[in-house]
Amino acid sequence: MIRPFLALLVAIFLAGCDLPRDIEGTEDRVRDGVLRVGVIDGAAPWVAWHSGKPRGVEVQLVRELAERIHSDIQWVSGSDTELFRALAAFELDLVIGGIDRSSPWRKEVAFTRPYHVSRIMVGWPTGRSATRELDGIRIAVQQHTSAVRKLEDRGAVPVALRGQPSEPLPVAAEEWQISAWGLRASPPVLDTHKRVFALPPGENGWLQTVQRFLFERRADVPAMIRSQLSVASPESRIRPSLSEVASR
Repeated sequence: MIRPFLALLVAIFLAGCDLPRDIEGTEDRVRDGVLRVGVIDGAAPWVAWHSGKPRGVEVQLVRELAERIHSDIQWVSGSDTELFRALAAFELDLVIGGIDRSSPWRKEVAFTRPYHVSRIMVGWPTGRSATRELDGIRIAVQQHTSAVRKLEDRGAVPVALRGQPSEPLPVAAEEWQISAWGLRASPPVLDTHKRVFALPPGENGWLQTVQRFLFERRADVPAMIRSQLSVASPESRIRPSLSEVASR
């Protein structure tokens, strides 16, 4: 009788050792306390500053998370470099801003599992037939993104996105952008963006709490994106103009 009892105690002890822990006690501090959140601006619909206040899909998610753990929020704006460095130094508890899982900062801080995956596809204007064969087709795309190279690999001619459109070209963008511009998304899938939250390194208990919350809310993210687009300014919803940056 004694041996089975001792075995049970050992099993309970070992299981306890595997519980996620915070090396700096972040979760214990933010619960019923203050949650310091870094906001990388200019990443609508995920985050954006408006009249001195942050708004966006991820801002809404953070507010819901803070309400769940009874925390007040201290919003901190800055560049991605400034905020990630502060996060790595445990001066922040969370950083948001449309962060992609492939970011090189993943080596310095902790990332959650992706809470939303956006596919980059080609959006076609009304009257233009969609096709998987992109060879020789001029396609508008944001400069300095992976989609430029993906288009070139398929023989397409990348065209830079700028302001109001001067001609009805197809556009390579995330599906939510394509929908906002009134275009029809169609394969091929050129790339994906896996959105994550960033946390201080080594705070495993805090990471588990945030990941659990995001997992529960992930199904509502598409509707949250549509809601943000509906309240955006008319200027932000205008499809950009086009200026050719490459030719064949």
